[in-house]
Amino acid sequence: MKKIIKSAIFWTIVLIFGLILLNSQGLLKKPKNYLYSLVSPSQKSSSQIAYKISNFFYLIKNIKNLNDQNSDLKEKNLLLEGRIAQLKEIEKENEFLRKQTGLSFPAAKKLILANIIGKQPTNLGEYVFINKGQKDGVEAEAAVILPGDILVGRVKEVWFSMAKILLITDSNSLVSAIVQQTRIQGVVKGQSLPQELTLDLVLPSESLEKDQAVVSSALNDVFPQGLLIGQVEQVISSDPQIFQKAKIKPAADFNKLEKLFVIIK
Repeated sequence: MKKIIKSAIFWTIVLIFGLILLNSQGLLKKPKNYLYSLVSPSQKSSSQIAYKISNFFYLIKNIKNLNDQNSDLKEKNLLLEGRIAQLKEIEKENEFLRKQTGLSFPAAKKLILANIIGKQPTNLGEYVFINKGQKDGVEAEAAVILPGDILVGRVKEVWFSMAKILLITDSNSLVSAIVQQTRIQGVVKGQSLPQELTLDLVLPSESLEKDQAVVSSALNDVFPQGLLIGQVEQVISSDPQIFQKAKIKPAADFNKLEKLFVIIK
């Protein structure tokens, strides 16, 4: 057995030295090229497979990174949308304030800007609730307007931080009024269902015309003179009646009220 092992080692050494000698003489060039040609396709295939596997994991990693970035962008987008919405509300409030300039009543009167925070069901009356109250200087019976000196109503009840506003469309509301162009006097009454305004107690001898402006008169104890109520939309008259009536188109859109001014003396 030992002789066999020694013989194998001997011939292996002889083979190695022989290959080294042949290679140094350039005699192994053709066999080596042939061997490389046999091996290279498999090496190329293995390299391609390794490259594809590497690309696959790289793609998965990139997809995860893109998902993370997309999630971050969505969060930032939501934050930006929220800020834009806030800026738009501020812009609307500033525009609302800018409209209320050059008041027709004495400048000594003070205005308090308030937001509507609630409404009373129509069958219980035409009321809205605002977020200003005694702590802000709001008083009972104070007049409430929109930009452009448009009359909306009056303060009915006041609490510490909120108040209840009776709208002029309520059936219990009465406003002494005058037709601006002709100085015809009357009283504007509210009607909740349907939501309407009527100019009543106009003398039969007076001539009412469509589209004439109706404003608050100096006979009011609550409302300053000259606040716009609306326009004559339809004249209602009958010979047997003692007084004339006219349907008034309100200057305010009572279905879209959001912010109001309370007039403080």
